[in-house]
Amino acid sequence: MYCKYCGQQVPDDSTFCEKCGKDLSEENRHNKGKERDKEQRKVKTDYVSPETKSKLPLILAIVIPVFLIIVIIPSILLSRSCNMGSTNYDTTEIEEEEAEYVAEEKMEAVEEVEEEAVEEVAEEILQDENDYERFADSVAENILVSMNKEDYEGFSRDFDSNLKSMLPEKTFPEYIENIFWELDDYIKDSKQLLELNIEDNQIKVIYKVYFENGEYRIFDIFFKEVNNEILVYEIWWSKEY
Repeated sequence: MYCKYCGQQVPDDSTFCEKCGKDLSEENRHNKGKERDKEQRKVKTDYVSPETKSKLPLILAIVIPVFLIIVIIPSILLSRSCNMGSTNYDTTEIEEEEAEYVAEEKMEAVEEVEEEAVEEVAEEILQDENDYERFADSVAENILVSMNKEDYEGFSRDFDSNLKSMLPEKTFPEYIENIFWELDDYIKDSKQLLELNIEDNQIKVIYKVYFENGEYRIFDIFFKEVNNEILVYEIWWSKEY
């Protein structure tokens, strides 16, 4: 402590100042009183009553469940909900992909069967000369009847891609008008076979075709094999054979 008279630092238990000789016994008692007060306040602060200690487990037993209910459990439920939503989304996406894959597989299988059927028909036609005439008659009849109906889809059904580009749908009405402008409709099943030539898997067929006004025209059809199919690659009209 310090002397309150001269400011000299002296031991805490001094009863007089070594420098100025003043009596410091009162000051010493005062300082000791302060120290006792500090010790008592410290004891009070650190002291926990037995009653409080006995209530601590009860307080924790109440606070912890409340904390779990308010904070932890909703967090877990929210997390599970998000995971379930993500799982449902992933499952739906996987199911859609599987359905698309199955549909594609079925489509490929159907296309393979159709291609095999076309190949078999083409092979049968090319192997049996007796079927050439029936095959050509069917195609020619379809073309002529489709022209009566102005049905381009039926008209071009047996064309190869090159002939379809030469006779597109947009010029189909003009084509019919140029052929039929002085004729009536074609008489169904009235065509007469004039010539049938087969050479190197190509077929040339010539018909005499009759119309309702009594007129006739010469109709030439040229076939060839394209990717195991017999397709029309050229047609001609003329007045005389």
